[in-house]
Amino acid sequence: MAELSRGLRQGAPADVLLLDLILGASCVSDGVDNVKALHAEHPHLPIVVLSMHDEPDVVHAVLSAGAEGYVTKDSAPSVMVDAVIQVRQGHRYVAPKLVESLFLHGQTGRHQAWHAELTPREYEVLKRVVAGESIKSIALDLKVSIKTISTHKVRLMEKLAVANNADLIRLAMKHGMS
Repeated sequence: MAELSRGLRQGAPADVLLLDLILGASCVSDGVDNVKALHAEHPHLPIVVLSMHDEPDVVHAVLSAGAEGYVTKDSAPSVMVDAVIQVRQGHRYVAPKLVESLFLHGQTGRHQAWHAELTPREYEVLKRVVAGESIKSIALDLKVSIKTISTHKVRLMEKLAVANNADLIRLAMKHGMS
Protein backbone atom coordinates (compact mmCIF):
# COMPACT_ATOMS: atom_id res chain seq x y z
CA MET A 1 0.00 0.00 0.00
CA ALA A 2 2.91 2.34 0.76
CA GLU A 3 4.24 1.93 -2.79
CA LEU A 4 0.85 2.80 -4.26
CA SER A 5 0.55 5.89 -2.12
CA ARG A 6 4.14 6.92 -2.90
CA GLY A 7 3.48 6.52 -6.64
CA LEU A 8 0.37 8.69 -6.38
CA ARG A 9 2.28 11.36 -4.41
CA GLN A 10 4.99 11.38 -7.07
CA GLY A 11 2.39 12.29 -9.65
CA ALA A 12 1.58 8.99 -11.31
CA PRO A 13 -1.30 9.95 -13.59
CA ALA A 14 -4.61 8.45 -12.47
CA ASP A 15 -8.23 9.35 -13.15
CA VAL A 16 -9.68 6.57 -10.99
CA LEU A 17 -8.08 4.12 -8.57
CA LEU A 18 -9.39 0.53 -8.83
CA LEU A 19 -8.40 -1.01 -5.50
CA ASP A 20 -8.70 -4.57 -4.21
CA LEU A 21 -10.16 -4.25 -0.70
CA ILE A 22 -7.70 -6.73 0.76
CA LEU A 23 -4.62 -5.47 -1.14
CA GLY A 24 -2.01 -4.88 1.52
CA ALA A 25 -4.53 -5.74 4.25
CA SER A 26 -5.05 -8.81 6.37
CA CYS A 27 -8.80 -8.38 6.87
CA VAL A 28 -11.79 -6.28 5.83
CA SER A 29 -11.32 -3.67 8.56
CA ASP A 30 -7.69 -3.16 7.48
CA GLY A 31 -8.91 -2.74 3.89
CA VAL A 32 -11.41 -0.11 5.01
CA ASP A 33 -8.60 1.67 6.86
CA ASN A 34 -6.54 1.63 3.64
CA VAL A 35 -9.42 3.25 1.75
CA LYS A 36 -9.69 5.94 4.47
CA ALA A 37 -5.96 6.65 4.33
CA LEU A 38 -5.86 6.83 0.52
CA HIS A 39 -8.93 9.06 0.43
CA ALA A 40 -7.46 11.37 3.08
CA GLU A 41 -4.16 11.65 1.23
CA HIS A 42 -5.71 11.93 -2.26
CA PRO A 43 -9.21 13.38 -1.74
CA HIS A 44 -9.72 14.25 -5.42
CA LEU A 45 -8.85 10.76 -6.70
CA PRO A 46 -12.02 8.67 -6.96
CA ILE A 47 -11.66 5.12 -5.63
CA VAL A 48 -13.56 2.07 -6.89
CA VAL A 49 -13.16 -0.91 -4.58
CA LEU A 50 -13.11 -4.43 -5.94
CA SER A 51 -13.88 -7.14 -3.37
CA MET A 52 -15.08 -10.68 -2.84
CA HIS A 53 -17.36 -9.40 -0.06
CA ASP A 54 -20.97 -8.64 -0.93
CA GLU A 55 -22.33 -8.01 2.56
CA PRO A 56 -24.17 -4.69 3.02
CA ASP A 57 -22.10 -3.81 6.13
CA VAL A 58 -18.85 -4.14 4.20
CA VAL A 59 -20.12 -2.13 1.22
CA HIS A 60 -21.38 0.62 3.49
CA ALA A 61 -18.12 0.74 5.48
CA VAL A 62 -16.08 1.07 2.28
CA LEU A 63 -18.28 3.82 0.87
CA SER A 64 -18.24 5.65 4.21
CA ALA A 65 -14.44 5.42 4.19
CA GLY A 66 -14.30 7.48 1.01
CA ALA A 67 -14.66 5.11 -1.92
CA GLU A 68 -16.94 6.30 -4.70
CA GLY A 69 -17.66 2.85 -6.09
CA TYR A 70 -17.93 -0.79 -5.06
CA VAL A 71 -17.89 -3.86 -7.32
CA THR A 72 -17.61 -7.53 -6.43
CA LYS A 73 -14.97 -9.72 -8.03
CA ASP A 74 -17.61 -11.96 -9.57
CA SER A 75 -19.16 -9.02 -11.45
CA ALA A 76 -19.14 -9.07 -15.23
CA PRO A 77 -16.34 -7.06 -16.83
CA SER A 78 -18.95 -4.64 -18.17
CA VAL A 79 -20.01 -3.83 -14.59
CA MET A 80 -16.42 -3.01 -13.68
CA VAL A 81 -16.08 -0.80 -16.75
CA ASP A 82 -19.37 0.95 -15.89
CA ALA A 83 -18.12 1.57 -12.35
CA VAL A 84 -14.92 3.21 -13.54
CA ILE A 85 -16.75 5.35 -16.13
CA GLN A 86 -19.46 6.47 -13.70
CA VAL A 87 -17.00 7.28 -10.91
CA ARG A 88 -14.70 9.12 -13.33
CA GLN A 89 -17.69 11.27 -14.29
CA GLY A 90 -18.27 12.19 -10.65
CA HIS A 91 -21.02 9.72 -9.77
CA ARG A 92 -21.14 7.06 -7.09
CA TYR A 93 -21.47 3.46 -8.25
CA VAL A 94 -22.49 0.24 -6.53
CA ALA A 95 -22.72 -3.00 -8.49
CA PRO A 96 -26.39 -3.52 -9.41
CA LYS A 97 -26.57 -6.89 -7.65
CA LEU A 98 -25.69 -5.17 -4.35
CA VAL A 99 -28.14 -2.28 -4.51
CA GLU A 100 -31.19 -4.25 -3.41
CA SER A 101 -29.48 -5.78 -0.37
CA LEU A 102 -28.15 -2.35 0.64
CA PHE A 103 -31.61 -0.87 0.35
CA LEU A 104 -33.39 -3.75 2.10
CA HIS A 105 -30.96 -3.82 4.98
CA GLY A 106 -31.25 -0.07 5.52
CA GLN A 107 -27.60 0.29 6.36
CA THR A 108 -26.73 3.00 8.85
CA GLY A 109 -23.00 2.40 9.05
CA ARG A 110 -23.10 1.66 12.78
CA HIS A 111 -22.20 -2.02 12.47
CA GLN A 112 -19.07 -3.68 11.23
CA ALA A 113 -19.46 -6.88 9.20
CA TRP A 114 -19.69 -9.82 11.59
CA HIS A 115 -16.66 -11.45 9.99
CA ALA A 116 -14.58 -8.31 9.34
CA GLU A 117 -11.62 -9.46 11.43
CA LEU A 118 -11.16 -12.67 9.42
CA THR A 119 -8.36 -12.92 6.90
CA PRO A 120 -9.38 -13.80 3.33
CA ARG A 121 -8.15 -17.39 3.87
CA GLU A 122 -10.08 -17.71 7.15
CA TYR A 123 -13.19 -16.41 5.40
CA GLU A 124 -12.69 -18.97 2.61
CA VAL A 125 -12.36 -21.76 5.20
CA LEU A 126 -15.46 -20.48 7.00
CA LYS A 127 -17.53 -20.57 3.80
CA ARG A 128 -16.38 -24.10 3.01
CA VAL A 129 -16.96 -25.44 6.53
CA VAL A 130 -20.44 -23.93 6.57
CA ALA A 131 -21.06 -25.54 3.17
CA GLY A 132 -20.28 -28.92 4.77
CA GLU A 133 -16.81 -29.55 3.34
CA SER A 134 -14.35 -31.51 5.45
CA ILE A 135 -11.03 -30.08 6.58
CA LYS A 136 -9.29 -32.72 4.47
CA SER A 137 -11.16 -31.82 1.28
CA ILE A 138 -10.56 -28.10 1.84
CA ALA A 139 -6.84 -28.76 2.34
CA LEU A 140 -6.63 -30.88 -0.81
CA ASP A 141 -8.49 -28.31 -2.89
CA LEU A 142 -6.39 -25.39 -1.62
CA LYS A 143 -3.19 -27.46 -1.87
CA VAL A 144 -2.16 -26.89 1.73
CA SER A 145 -1.80 -29.22 4.70
CA ILE A 146 -4.68 -30.36 6.85
CA LYS A 147 -2.88 -28.74 9.81
CA THR A 148 -2.89 -25.37 8.00
CA ILE A 149 -6.64 -25.53 7.41
CA SER A 150 -7.20 -26.66 11.00
CA THR A 151 -5.19 -23.66 12.23
CA HIS A 152 -7.28 -21.31 10.07
CA LYS A 153 -10.45 -22.88 11.46
CA VAL A 154 -9.27 -22.55 15.09
CA ARG A 155 -8.32 -18.90 14.55
CA LEU A 156 -11.59 -17.99 12.85
CA MET A 157 -13.57 -19.71 15.60
CA GLU A 158 -11.61 -17.72 18.20
CA LYS A 159 -12.23 -14.46 16.34
CA LEU A 160 -15.95 -15.24 16.02
CA ALA A 161 -16.15 -16.46 19.63
CA VAL A 162 -17.68 -19.83 18.84
CA ALA A 163 -16.74 -23.13 20.47
CA ASN A 164 -17.76 -25.75 17.93
CA ASN A 165 -18.98 -26.40 14.37
CA ALA A 166 -22.64 -26.23 15.36
CA ASP A 167 -22.18 -22.73 16.84
CA LEU A 168 -20.16 -21.70 13.81
CA ILE A 169 -22.89 -22.84 11.42
CA ARG A 170 -25.62 -21.19 13.53
CA LEU A 171 -23.71 -17.90 13.49
CA ALA A 172 -23.18 -18.09 9.73
CA MET A 173 -26.85 -18.89 9.10
CA LYS A 174 -27.94 -16.07 11.41
CA HIS A 175 -26.03 -13.69 9.12
CA GLY A 176 -27.38 -15.17 5.90
CA MET A 177 -24.41 -17.30 4.93
CA SER A 178 -25.38 -20.75 3.78
